[in-house]
Amino acid sequence: MKKITITLTVLLTLFACNRWKVSKLNPDLLCHIKPESSDGGISLVFRDNADILDMTFNIRISDKAIYCADNESKRLLVLSKNGEIIRIIGPKSASTDKNYSEFDFSTIGEITDDKDGNIYVQNKLPKLTGNSEISPSYILIFSKDGKLQETLGQDGLTNSPFYYIDNMFTDENNRLFVVSRTFESWSLSVFKNKKREYFSIFDKNSFSNSSGYNAVIEKIIPFRKNNSAIISVSFYDGTRFKFRKIFRIEIENNSKLKEVTTLPDPKNELFTILEDKYLVFWEVEGKDIRFVIWSFQENILNNLSIDLEEKKSYYDEILSDENGKIYSYSVSREGISIYAWE
Repeated sequence: MKKITITLTVLLTLFACNRWKVSKLNPDLLCHIKPESSDGGISLVFRDNADILDMTFNIRISDKAIYCADNESKRLLVLSKNGEIIRIIGPKSASTDKNYSEFDFSTIGEITDDKDGNIYVQNKLPKLTGNSEISPSYILIFSKDGKLQETLGQDGLTNSPFYYIDNMFTDENNRLFVVSRTFESWSLSVFKNKKREYFSIFDKNSFSNSSGYNAVIEKIIPFRKNNSAIISVSFYDGTRFKFRKIFRIEIENNSKLKEVTTLPDPKNELFTILEDKYLVFWEVEGKDIRFVIWSFQENILNNLSIDLEEKKSYYDEILSDENGKIYSYSVSREGISIYAWE
């Protein structure tokens, strides 16, 4: 497949003058992961030999690597962008591969890394008795050669597990940002060298609105450099969507929430932050996905689209790396194909 070399930044520059221009991105196949439990493959489970795929895996992509959590085989695969095995972390194996590291995971959840190659893995423990929604977990920190370095809980110590981790990020100072939530609230924690440097809780009362609409937090995304985070909140009148607001909070000064913009269209959901400079919203109609790029001055810079229709798969997911670059993966009986969109 021919690689398209136009970057998102170039597209923004080319079409900043035309807010209605739609630029179609094209897929570049990075790698294909085979559907097997041997080294280098991933276990795919189809229920009763039917066309129902069990989600026993998890894919995350950073600027440096592709991470594949194989919870059927209790392993974490670390791949280069062209699909070569960098590291496998999993249970005791007959493998003599020097890239294999032994560790007994429970259930692997979110995954991220930092600029030094350390790997942060959410390890979910068995769910609490009587409550199927709560699964306590800890964060395991592995070195790039697969050795366990630290175990983090909510306060940095292992005596206080997280209950539900929505996502994990790292910034350019190798600080770990953990977005977690309960039934009533969301929280943002920042860790450096196992010490929690920042912690804040947000609930519906954090986003008071004089009109009395009910606030629902949707997503929290930190910046890579600017020591702040973006919070997306939808407001409802009963079950009726009214508008979405984007807020920014400065972490270092623990300042008050500052409103960035208001969006009236429920389809414009926050997807990511691009290069710490732009907000990326998306809307989906079938497999036709459109992204809208906003500046922080509330200007629409461009519209990007990707089309998954040509890929016949059992499951597709779109995700981004820490800089906002867009990826996707498609699952078939032949394995998992991972694409970068350019």
